[in-house]
Amino acid sequence: MENQLEKLIVNLYIITKDNTLNIRHDGHYYINQPIISDTIALASECLIDTNGSINSYNVDILKSGGISIYIGDLDNYGYLTGIIDLPDGTIMFG
Repeated sequence: MENQLEKLIVNLYIITKDNTLNIRHDGHYYINQPIISDTIALASECLIDTNGSINSYNVDILKSGGISIYIGDLDNYGYLTGIIDLPDGTIMFG
């Protein structure tokens, strides 16, 4: 999992530096871009545990690096989606 978290961190860094990525009118990155779809999969794996709870250890690591993460949707079973808020747009995962 740590290797996956490292990949997620690298992807997020690349996304923040890439001004060619397309963003929808509502501020979310389009998911049909390879780095975005890969980042969504990594975030879902690294930031939500198997019980549907937030993986606070990994979230705290990202937050300590200045990345804003918050709840998108949840239900009685746990987190359905989360949001990674980057300077130019947001990525929904879950």
